[in-house]
Amino acid sequence: MLGCLLACGVAGSGCERGLEGSPAGDATVTVAAAADLKFALDELTRSFHHRNPSIRVTCTYGSSGTFFAQISNLAPFDVFLSADLDY
Repeated sequence: MLGCLLACGVAGSGCERGLEGSPAGDATVTVAAAADLKFALDELTRSFHHRNPSIRVTCTYGSSGTFFAQISNLAPFDVFLSADLDY
């Protein structure tokens, strides 16, 4: 499931955002996730990166409501994992 979300994030971002100082083709996926997902998501992103070393996953943890407001104002996240189904 996470692999699908991260792959969609890479596809959605167009993979055009290469990492500074890294080979062309590397991509970063930025994830906004509810704080209660941290332990599971940290493990999943390590596993994902092990299988996909050219894709860097950067997670930011916080409140679903705060992220919703930021994304509504065009915050640069590729994937949003909310703890609240309303968001």
